[in-house]
Amino acid sequence: MGKKKAPDYSITDIRLEDCLPIRQRVLGPTLTQDECRVPHDETACHLGGYLNSDLIACVSLFRLDADTVQLRKFAVLPEFQGHGLGSLIIQSTFERCREQGFTLMTLDARVTATRFYDKHGMTPVGDIFFKGTIKHIRMIKPL
Repeated sequence: MGKKKAPDYSITDIRLEDCLPIRQRVLGPTLTQDECRVPHDETACHLGGYLNSDLIACVSLFRLDADTVQLRKFAVLPEFQGHGLGSLIIQSTFERCREQGFTLMTLDARVTATRFYDKHGMTPVGDIFFKGTIKHIRMIKPL
């Protein structure tokens, strides 16, 4: 029996405009792409996850101060979730942020996604809160 070939995933810097269709489809299907923008997007670092040459995931990193970076708008297209790309991306962001001198990562996780972030060493802090109608909790990870 032949060994199954691992998917050919890669992660690279992308433009904000490349993120917007994925953000819209995964995080805000009732919003326009323009409504999927967030404050300070123009100064954030946007990373894309590719399967072969197809962009199937994105994440944005925002510098909060000299030590702290915030991960926002992490999205993997639904048909590719659960196949390891999200884990590869988050580990890559940890490594990249450490290399850039950050010592703490923070994010506001949808409560439904906390198991994923917990699996990657992030810890919930504070109380559950709402963004619109969606429950969130702040999570942190020392880098």
